[in-house]
Amino acid sequence: MSFQNPLNADLALSSSTCSCGRHSSQTVHDEALVSDEHRLTRVVESAVVRAIFPNDQSRRAFLRKVGTATALAAI
Repeated sequence: MSFQNPLNADLALSSSTCSCGRHSSQTVHDEALVSDEHRLTRVVESAVVRAIFPNDQSRRAFLRKVGTATALAAI
């Protein structure tokens, strides 16, 4: 769409799609971006926690003792 002739009077230069052109609106685009970032954050958190606590029992015991917020800050 961005490569259309800007001097053609029959074409609309503005569109209701997002900046990348894959979503129906910029709002939908922004929501998808937040969702992707959240998913990536969870993947990284999971990898780090698995590396530190390969055993589920030790991970659970640590989380029960210090709490989630403190564990996240410590990690």
